[in-house]
Amino acid sequence: ATLSVTTGSGTPVGSSTLTITGVSGSLTHTAAASLVVAVPDFSLSTSPASRTVVQGASTSYTVAITPIAGFSGPVSLTISGLPTGVTSSISPNPSTGSSTISVVADVGTAPGAYPLTVTGVSGSLTHTTAATLVVSSLAGSMTVTAPNTAVNWKVTSAQNITFSHSVGVGQAVNIDLSRDGGSSFVRIGTMTTTSATSGTFPWVVTGPPTSQARTRVMLAANATVFDVGDVNFTIVNPTVTVTAPNTAVSWRVGDTKNIT
Repeated sequence: ATLSVTTGSGTPVGSSTLTITGVSGSLTHTAAASLVVAVPDFSLSTSPASRTVVQGASTSYTVAITPIAGFSGPVSLTISGLPTGVTSSISPNPSTGSSTISVVADVGTAPGAYPLTVTGVSGSLTHTTAATLVVSSLAGSMTVTAPNTAVNWKVTSAQNITFSHSVGVGQAVNIDLSRDGGSSFVRIGTMTTTSATSGTFPWVVTGPPTSQARTRVMLAANATVFDVGDVNFTIVNPTVTVTAPNTAVSWRVGDTKNIT
């Protein structure tokens, strides 16, 4: 047999002991059961409890909403404790299951560990969960390794701009070109580091020609971390030169000759 129990809006919250009695003729037996009446509620948890983000980068947390006693309402989420220079977004919000909190740290955010509080509100119910954001300094260096001598690169040729660095993996690096010895630069591309110590940017050389070309590599998240090639290199147009026949020779009709 199934015993169904239904609570009303005025049922007291708490534990009760139920006695179930079974009778068959002269036989009587009992069994005890416990009934706990609870208010529908929810709890919050943050995963992971701590995240580390480099100045100028982003990270995220997952907030889980766990229903209690049949709770099914939407929960509105907010986050507090973010340091100056850090912004956040929560999606979805409100939520009935889990949400992602994305945080972005500006390059000027002061390094340090910051305690955060995530608050969830649904009607008269309010709960919080704690998290920690650790902001680390965007320290590092970059050095152009090629072209870093007085080489000649022809327009339309495929070349590699290379550099060494200590900014880590996954950092965006801007590649710039000067045609006036470093007085002004134009961006020719952006790449993401895949090595912790070096980077390579493939470039198909473009005109106009110049004898004062220089490359610059710059950390996208921090313009103070950069390097410019030490010397000018030359960008030249491709050339074609006839080498033969290039003298006053006589070629007879019907002969096979090489034009070079």
